Amino acid sequence: MNFKIKILSLIFFGIILFAFSSSVFAQIPKIEPTGGVVPCGTEANPQPCTLCHLVVGFHNIVQYGLFLITIIALAGVTFAGVMYVLSSGNESMITSSKNFLKASVIGFAVVLAAWLIINQVLLSISAKPDLGIEAINWYTFNCGL
Repeated sequence: MNFKIKILSLIFFGIILFAFSSSVFAQIPKIEPTGGVVPCGTEANPQPCTLCHLVVGFHNIVQYGLFLITIIALAGVTFAGVMYVLSSGNESMITSSKNFLKASVIGFAVVLAAWLIINQVLLSISAKPDLGIEAINWYTFNCGL
């Protein structure tokens, strides 16, 4: 009987998370239809593509991926927390939820470290002025030639 209550509670929390996830997914960065991932060679922006546009496109893809990984990591941490609360003293479930939480946090830390390395490489590429890549700040790149 206790197991059925745990399963029903988990399903209930899943439905609640799904219902409120629409507001979270509404915040996903949108690629403007006039710009695209690589903002060149389109009808809206007919200028020829350069190395700068490739770097900006790669930066856009990395930012989109980072946002999605953040949402997935938060969902993993939430799931581990719900699993821990619903364990009610069951040692195997507590251990499983702690391992799941540890895996989620370690995975997110690895992704953040990779993002830091990629962002630093892109920033160092933009420091060379003859490539035509302009770093507006540490997070924004521009091809304003």
